[in-house]
Amino acid sequence: GAALRVAAGDWPDAEAYLRDRERAYRWIDVAVDIGGETVRAVTFGYDPAHPRAVGRLPFDETVRLIAQGEGQKGTSRFYLASTLAAVVELGGIRNRYLHGVHRAVEAAANPPATATSRYLLN
Repeated sequence: GAALRVAAGDWPDAEAYLRDRERAYRWIDVAVDIGGETVRAVTFGYDPAHPRAVGRLPFDETVRLIAQGEGQKGTSRFYLASTLAAVVELGGIRNRYLHGVHRAVEAAANPPATATSRYLLN
């Protein structure tokens, strides 16, 4: 993963920002080794008790929700693609299920052209 260092004087504002932005997730304090130094860090995990948590959904419903989801900071489709790209770039484990969801979301967003639409585009 990646760790971002925050200056002690900036921590109160950074913490307030993170608590607001990540409010649907559990706040988890962890110890991280950075260059031989152990430092306190924060990470976030899924909170099944949060009111917005939906739990495990059927595959098709997951794809439908991600394909149509959009918030203040962009689309769910973009967030999924960006997250998967970052995990791969950092040498993370390839998650077959999430990559399958990503392929299905992209297919839903970019359906093959039909004979009629190909005719209208030419």
